[in-house]
Amino acid sequence: MVPSLAAPPPSRTRRPARLPPERRSAPLPKALEELTELGDVTVVVAPGLWDQNAQSAGERARALTGWAAQNKAMAILHTDRDHTPEQADAAIAAWGLDANTRQYAAVYFPWLRQSGEEAPVTPSGAVAGAWATVDRQRGVWTAPAKIALRGIDGPFLQATDTDQRAHPNLNFIRDFAERGTLIWGTWTLDDTDDGRLILIRHLYNMVERHVQSVLEQAVFEPNTAPT
Repeated sequence: MVPSLAAPPPSRTRRPARLPPERRSAPLPKALEELTELGDVTVVVAPGLWDQNAQSAGERARALTGWAAQNKAMAILHTDRDHTPEQADAAIAAWGLDANTRQYAAVYFPWLRQSGEEAPVTPSGAVAGAWATVDRQRGVWTAPAKIALRGIDGPFLQATDTDQRAHPNLNFIRDFAERGTLIWGTWTLDDTDDGRLILIRHLYNMVERHVQSVLEQAVFEPNTAPT
């Protein structure tokens, strides 16, 4: 059965970290400093990645992915609204992401048709919500894929199996009869086996952050059996 994820009910557990509205319009380096101060941020999303132009999108993608790598987080990215799969691949290549940071980024394609809205919306927000729900309900060791998105009429562009095989850097969102609109990809931008799967990198991030937190508590303790 394909899980259909809605917004999680209110809870006393940790909520997604968000910058206050008055701080979201700050220049990106300053905004990332503010984000770092929040602490324990595991996923970063930029719905306005393409609000300006391709050059600006590349600068933002490099900054977000670099920040994610440094802070053991994941960057959820997307390409421009009217991109074909070929153009989306070219845009990702033009970003020039560092080889050491590519495993901390995942790109979703295409944009989405939202229920009741004429203009398409970026996929990043819906995907981030699905990630958060999977992490909370089933754990970070579960792949955030084959998940039905509610409130979505479908992808802005239709993709085929051929498209998916030809463009492995894109995590496609696809329509399936009787199954709805599904996240149909689980790949980072990394080219190596160790860093290719989102669930592996996401799980490693959690383990590394936890181990670092535990070690920090013991770093200045005496060299005894418990430490």
